Amino acid sequence: MAFFNNNWDPTQDSTSTATPEPVVEPASIPEPVVEPEPVSPPDIPETTDVDPEPEVKPRHKPRPRPSRRVKEKPSLKEIRSVLAAYRLLDDEDFSGLLARLTGAKDEGEKVERILADEWSAAIKTIRELQADPTDMTRLVQVIKLQEKNPDLVKQVVKLLAVLADDESLKWTGAELDVAQTVSTVAPLVDVDRVKGLA
Repeated sequence: MAFFNNNWDPTQDSTSTATPEPVVEPASIPEPVVEPEPVSPPDIPETTDVDPEPEVKPRHKPRPRPSRRVKEKPSLKEIRSVLAAYRLLDDEDFSGLLARLTGAKDEGEKVERILADEWSAAIKTIRELQADPTDMTRLVQVIKLQEKNPDLVKQVVKLLAVLADDESLKWTGAELDVAQTVSTVAPLVDVDRVKGLA
């Protein structure tokens, strides 16, 4: 392979043994040496343990299957408590008081109200107030009860209104007036008329 010589003259014989003149390149300005900047690897987000396939949601919700509930028979204890509650309705006074107190109209509703045991705390409170001999200590007890449990005071007032057959007794109004009314009326009523609710 022959090298290309810029100084070649076609008149000269290529087979001559003359030494060629050295090739002189024109003077050039040296270029500044620029070091290449280090190349950092491209930012690749860290991969997390994510499934590459998206979750496929069903088009409709599957219907829940009805559970096969076995109809349970009432226990002997439950049967006895229902019968005992039903026997309490034989007392016409009790049945009438229960109807006025709860608004229950038929015997089934009345038995349900008796078994609900909604009034036992109110009856217990009235009995505790009756056991206290002085009006002042009863008043203090009712004021403390109003602070702790105002709903119980409402039940006590409602029960006192039915037992005293006085619809003017209200739990609304000034707290001191309500407390004074309760402490005054509580010793006058017969709680045993509704002992079936306790």
